[in-house]
Amino acid sequence: MFMAAGFHTAVLRYSCAPTRYPVALTEVARSFKIIRDNAAAWHVDKDKVMIIGFSAGGHLAADYCCEWHNDDFAGRYVSTDVNALQPNGLMLGYPVITSGEFAHRGSFANLLGDKEAEVLDKVSLEKQVNEYVPKTFIWHTFTDGSVPVENTLLFASALRKNNINTELHIFPVGGHGLALANELTVTSHNSENVKECQPWTDLAITWAKNL
Repeated sequence: MFMAAGFHTAVLRYSCAPTRYPVALTEVARSFKIIRDNAAAWHVDKDKVMIIGFSAGGHLAADYCCEWHNDDFAGRYVSTDVNALQPNGLMLGYPVITSGEFAHRGSFANLLGDKEAEVLDKVSLEKQVNEYVPKTFIWHTFTDGSVPVENTLLFASALRKNNINTELHIFPVGGHGLALANELTVTSHNSENVKECQPWTDLAITWAKNL
């Protein structure tokens, strides 16, 4: 969908359980470096590299945008100038955010394993938003039964407190994992075809082009 709208696109198949935090974060960082290292050959604008994530992938994308500026990424993990790792925009769909009251517990168990007690609070991202998070686009559904909409609301509130410009859409109906919310990404039981949510793609494209 983004390619059809004129964007370069790349998909990161990052490490999941039994691999634990922060391995996937370092893979995102390396991806940013690879893209910028090859920007001339791939005709990529180095100043317009965005990241998008959905559900648990949304947690990874948002966590990266909260942590990319830390010395651990630029030095110990990636061995590069921190500026090569900077995200220029963040897009999230029904993201896992909080490890608190409204947490999707399975996501954090998979992410942290036996590290859960040690770093659970650190990966509750509504507590980690800072001035280095880029402009953000988020959408969620009010009736998401897997990852409660409070995840998005908590993150959006934290973004507002840090004066991070944000576009937020809460659609009235729809379950979790809708993807494009139309027939192109529907599964056999057809519950992901939700017309109320389908405008998110046009909204996201407009936001990204205006960014």
